Amino acid sequence: MTYVSDSASSNAAGIRLVDLEKKFYMGAFDLADRAGITRNKAAALRRHLDLDANDDVHSHRFVHGSQKLMRYSDNALRKMKTALEHYDIEQIWSAHRTARKGQVTPSCTQPGCAERNEESPSK
Repeated sequence: MTYVSDSASSNAAGIRLVDLEKKFYMGAFDLADRAGITRNKAAALRRHLDLDANDDVHSHRFVHGSQKLMRYSDNALRKMKTALEHYDIEQIWSAHRTARKGQVTPSCTQPGCAERNEESPSK
């Protein structure tokens, strides 16, 4: 680290610390409640949008000993709400729900599906 008295004579760099527990403060149930859909449909929508990717934009997996907790940011909530405006949640639910033994779920026909590697709409 270099200290200078004249700030015009040198390039400046900054370090920003982000508290991950403040950024990723919602659990899966809280995310569903804030999006205004059932928890099961929220889980299907998270699979559709690949929000559980632990990408430090939408979600982060906190590891505390043997516990692994997935938490979500406001970015995930915004993406879910945008998807609810543009996509049919019933079709997403039928394609991404957890199937019972012996059942087969249909393939997802909605755009932005993570399984098909398409981009979702941005606002």
